[in-house]
Amino acid sequence: MEVAEILVDMRMDTDTVVAGILHDVVEDTLITLPDIEYSFGKDVSKLVDGVTKLRNLPKTDSKKIENIRKMVVAMSEDIRVVIIKLADRLHNMRTLKYMSPEKQQIKSKETIEIYAPIAHRIGMAKIKWELEDISFRFLYPEDYREISDLVNFKRKERE
Repeated sequence: MEVAEILVDMRMDTDTVVAGILHDVVEDTLITLPDIEYSFGKDVSKLVDGVTKLRNLPKTDSKKIENIRKMVVAMSEDIRVVIIKLADRLHNMRTLKYMSPEKQQIKSKETIEIYAPIAHRIGMAKIKWELEDISFRFLYPEDYREISDLVNFKRKERE
């Protein structure tokens, strides 16, 4: 539901919001894509299928990162698939504190290297900023605290 709420905040169309609600259903339940198509229509089914296909990206190393970004965009016949994937990743990052420290590092690195640049590339500056901010907080906690303190210290001056 959180992914759908992010999509609503982005003013996405109804099919995209419904696909956001259903984006994990095929992998996590016995419900199939034909079931989704029957109940919600072909458009929603195609969006859910597209997000499902983007789930298993190759593991990153610096040589592959740009190719992975290009692959994500190219694999998506419909840009709404990428937007749902970004909303899903944003929700995952917002709940990162509940994951193990190892997973926090892995997700944060993947997010800052792949997902934030994709958000930037398709003009989603607010999503990009939040993905980078959360990733940076978990990858470099001391630097993050220091910068945050400096920003807060100068806030009155800037206002």
